[in-house]
Amino acid sequence: MLPPERKLDEIYTTVLASSVRGERSEAENQALHKLFRRVVGPIVTLQDPLTVASLAGLLGKDVTALKRTLANLHSVLDVPAEESKTVRLLHPSFRDFVLNQSRCSDARFHIDERLVHGEIYGRSLQVLSKHLRRDMCSLQDPGARTSDLSRAEVENHIQRHVQYACRFWVYHSRRSDMDVANCHDVEMFFRKHFLHWLESLGLLGRVPDTVDMVHTLDSMFSTKRIGPAQVRSRLRDRFKSTILSRLSLDTDGISANPHQKSGPSLQSIVHDAVRFVLTFRPVLEEAPLQVYDAGLVFSPSASVIKEIFSQEAPAYLPCMPEVSKNWSACLQTLYGHSEGVTAVAFSPDGKTLASASWDKTVKLWDAGSGKALQTLTVDSVGSFSTHFSAVNVCRGVDLLGRKESSLASF
Repeated sequence: MLPPERKLDEIYTTVLASSVRGERSEAENQALHKLFRRVVGPIVTLQDPLTVASLAGLLGKDVTALKRTLANLHSVLDVPAEESKTVRLLHPSFRDFVLNQSRCSDARFHIDERLVHGEIYGRSLQVLSKHLRRDMCSLQDPGARTSDLSRAEVENHIQRHVQYACRFWVYHSRRSDMDVANCHDVEMFFRKHFLHWLESLGLLGRVPDTVDMVHTLDSMFSTKRIGPAQVRSRLRDRFKSTILSRLSLDTDGISANPHQKSGPSLQSIVHDAVRFVLTFRPVLEEAPLQVYDAGLVFSPSASVIKEIFSQEAPAYLPCMPEVSKNWSACLQTLYGHSEGVTAVAFSPDGKTLASASWDKTVKLWDAGSGKALQTLTVDSVGSFSTHFSAVNVCRGVDLLGRKESSLASF
């Protein structure tokens, strides 16, 4: 008995073949496959659909040429005439078909998902490196609040394809064939645009997503995620770099080895970025431009991010205030209850935190990002003490009985 999707596969194969009728050489077929993958591939792998213009911006293609290509695919794609509407699949089964090599028998139309993710990830970093800058919305006020900005104002300054790149480049990098042991593009992006990226995500109201993304990157670049051979290679390169730096002579003020990489490693940059985001998340949500002021002024003196972006620190301060050398043991503080917290508990998978308060509410939080997920109003919190028995010490949550009614995680 034939698989139930076989008939559907035959229909899709026939439809795609009819869209590219005509005899072609092997070279032409390869070019066709490349064009199909670079246009349809992103459409079936994007996390959020884009308009034709935004898709062209993300992929670095001419809008008119992209429209011509999409015009032949109306049988499988919804390509609206209105420029404000997004390109979508007519049916989600088409995505399953083109991504599955065993189902898509015509090699011209099969899409290698990991390869496409890699291309979108690369293009996203290029887009961000081109467009990101300080004060993306030209507010010219470090204290400007997101509550005073309309969605239209943000959209006017941060184009849709730039928004997409901000939100999803980490997602695509995780699903690509990116070599975590050799990510110069990510390192360059963090060194030049990390704060610009945070500001943009703050303006877009996506700060909780930022926490998830830096956590993801931190786990990707951790030595726990790479093999023994890569660990040995890193240690060998670090040892070699140390020896060369000690042998290097700099008698004329110019390094004898100008191409030598210096400064903190990508892993240490990303790890410090996690602490930076967790610490200044509340400020970033309310006033994104404070990432340059409060963020750089009050981060620890040994902070890698503070060192890299020292030139971005506010020039109007006669001197920087005295701060601690290292980050506090407290990872983040969750605000939301108006009265004291009576009990907390984690969900079985450890991803959600529940807190009960004398203000007669039970709040659910994303344990990783600190985002408030839901607030439940109850008549009394007394009955919750049994269910939210004791703090799960293994997961490191400390209950603070302070007037601001906050939860701090360590």
